[in-house]
Amino acid sequence: MPNQYTEKIDPLVRFWQKVKIQDNGCWEWTGGNSGEGYGGFSFNSHWVRAHRFAYELLAGPIP
Repeated sequence: MPNQYTEKIDPLVRFWQKVKIQDNGCWEWTGGNSGEGYGGFSFNSHWVRAHRFAYELLAGPIP
């Protein structure tokens, strides 16, 4: 349960805060990972993989 000092940050802002764009154009995930090597973060109380979130954000639903 959030306390009075907890500020909720927009999930899109949290996502982009964890992406570092390299000089060569690669996107490096600086957030947490699943332990299996997949980057991810909490979105709507669920763990989502960063690459899937990015795809859906930029291209639409995964076919």
